[in-house]
Amino acid sequence: MDFANQVVVVNRVRDKEGNPVPYDAWIGGQVLVIKESVSLPPGIARIVVHNSMYKMDGVSYMGKYKLGVAEWGMEIGPVSVTEVHPLELIERETLTPDRQFGFVNKDGKQLKSVVINNPIRRHDPIASNIPSPREDGAHPAGFGENQ
Repeated sequence: MDFANQVVVVNRVRDKEGNPVPYDAWIGGQVLVIKESVSLPPGIARIVVHNSMYKMDGVSYMGKYKLGVAEWGMEIGPVSVTEVHPLELIERETLTPDRQFGFVNKDGKQLKSVVINNPIRRHDPIASNIPSPREDGAHPAGFGENQ
């Protein structure tokens, strides 16, 4: 790991008293608890910061993040806990009228919410004929090149 080239990731979330709310970041199967700030390599920091998105502007698609990096020109000012827990990532009222439910396009079709049911199709057989140890087709188990 390159310790010379690191950026400071700042936790922006504050409670009502102004105390930082710890942020749990998963890195390589390990939990990194970010209280105030932490130094990370840029690649890891980019992933951790991107996963902290709590809101997106519906027009410009710019995200707002719980974490920030001053070196990248991101906001590092505090945000409240109530602000970082919206019901949806994009606020519907900020969308343009042609992207709102109920909009009728030039062909007269109305924009409706659709639930897509896309179950994953099984590719393996549900029932298979497994031979017993003394029948043809049964082979001793092996691993790798020792088969």
